[in-house]
Amino acid sequence: PGLRRALVNVCGLGQYELSVNGQKSGEDLLAPGWTKYDATCLYDGHDVTALLKPGANALGLTLGNGMYRVPGGRYVKFKGSFGPLKAIASLRMEYADGAVETIGFLFKASGARSIAYLPDVKRIPPATMDLIRGVDVLVVDSLRPLPHPTHFSLCEALVAIREAEAGEAWLTHLGHENDHAVLEAELPAGVRVAWDGLRIGL
Repeated sequence: PGLRRALVNVCGLGQYELSVNGQKSGEDLLAPGWTKYDATCLYDGHDVTALLKPGANALGLTLGNGMYRVPGGRYVKFKGSFGPLKAIASLRMEYADGAVETIGFLFKASGARSIAYLPDVKRIPPATMDLIRGVDVLVVDSLRPLPHPTHFSLCEALVAIREAEAGEAWLTHLGHENDHAVLEAELPAGVRVAWDGLRIGL
């Protein structure tokens, strides 16, 4: 009740289609655009407000190779692949009273480290914390040193990392109030400052 807007930001490599409750979102085919993937990956924003319904909802991503993963055949000029298909997305729900709810993601695959991605977070519900506890890699919001009404502060992020018992943690969404070099030197073992273009081996 009171939902004002719901936004999904998604990057699906090579190409993707987003669906909400079985209905395709947007009119694009083979999005996002082709880039030099080891330097730039594009993402798209979708307003999915009209596709949501009261109660449980299901978001789906269908991934295709595109020019990101070329196994061979007619495209002989391509000498290799950028890696396995992958995606990252966030769902942000804005309410009439000013409250904001975001959806985090937990990725698990056989033979790979698990990773949890929690952007734009101010509170992690107990059920979510139970799901991510012991995760190998945690990427978590940490906007600034001082408290903020809709984002983790540095202290709040570190408390969440400790409670999650993450093997490795990366602070993201850092604002201009942070001196990254100083912050990096002060962080506890296993916690690092993320940067644009960061690759995390899983």
